[in-house]
Amino acid sequence: MEEKIINFDLIKQIMGDDIETLNSFFELFKEQSKIEINDLNKFIDEKNWERVSEIAHKLKSSYGGIGSTSAYDILSEMELKSKNEPDYNLILDLSKKFLDVNNKILEIMENFISN
Repeated sequence: MEEKIINFDLIKQIMGDDIETLNSFFELFKEQSKIEINDLNKFIDEKNWERVSEIAHKLKSSYGGIGSTSAYDILSEMELKSKNEPDYNLILDLSKKFLDVNNKILEIMENFISN
């Protein structure tokens, strides 16, 4: 699968081309993902693998919805590993990779909003 940070065509297909609607969607996405990521980090620190798996699954859906195959793939692996082979260092590494991708996504969204 081609690595993609964000798919504007997919988002516009779902949300339409209205700039205000897209800006509102991006703001909501940023706020909601921040809450979920904070929870994910907390549960990784606590080694609560069941909750890590649940939140990774939820985030996977959100990031899949914006066409981010990069984030989706990382979160899929995190979900699977936290269910089947919980290894703190591996999951922490996946979390860092996800956060790097997420920061790129947020930067792209912020640039879109400010233009």
